[in-house]
Amino acid sequence: MMRILNEKSLNKSRDEITSKSYDVCKKANFPVDIDDVYNHLFGNSNSTTRFLVNDNNEIVGFGVAEEYNLKVNDIDATLSYLQGMVIESTYQGKGYSTELLKNIYKHYNSDLFSLRTQNIKMALSMLNLFKDTLLKMPSKTISKESLNKLIESLRVLEPFYDIDDKGIIKNCYQNQLYPNLNDLKQIDSSINLESNDSLAVIVQPKTTKSKILLPYKQKNNQETEGKTK
Repeated sequence: MMRILNEKSLNKSRDEITSKSYDVCKKANFPVDIDDVYNHLFGNSNSTTRFLVNDNNEIVGFGVAEEYNLKVNDIDATLSYLQGMVIESTYQGKGYSTELLKNIYKHYNSDLFSLRTQNIKMALSMLNLFKDTLLKMPSKTISKESLNKLIESLRVLEPFYDIDDKGIIKNCYQNQLYPNLNDLKQIDSSINLESNDSLAVIVQPKTTKSKILLPYKQKNNQETEGKTK
């Protein structure tokens, strides 16, 4: 039975956790060195890490996230940002990335949940995570005005400093991490990433307390209802 555990529940030293997590990255062909892995897992005391563990108590995947405060439409809000997630190739395509995302989101229960990525699978996992959402980005149902307000708010956060008006983070990576950036056109045909760019993906679950932004159609419906009353 696969489990999702925090560092304390693993009952392993940080050196062992780092070594096993580095092996996961190598098996997933993810280009990092062991120091990168250690800093990613333990370099930020404010981050939250969850590990995917198999029946043999071996780490076969992990996800790391951090929470930020921001203001959207003059509303104070929180945003969980997925710093990274890697799952060993043998365990990919089985829904474990979604389960890791759910576990991390449950820890924060933030108003917005986000990542930046070149990976179509991770982008779709995030976009499809919640069946009922107030906001999905990228999405053609968001008004340009609302999108601009969201992007303006995101630009004050470190992961999104260089985000453009289409939701692309420029010069995000030193090298291209995934072989076919055109895969992301499955989400939006207008997406055009350079080798160092990444795509911002953001969802706002209905379970959160603040309605930061509404999809364009829902906003129009509410305005129409208001005029007919």
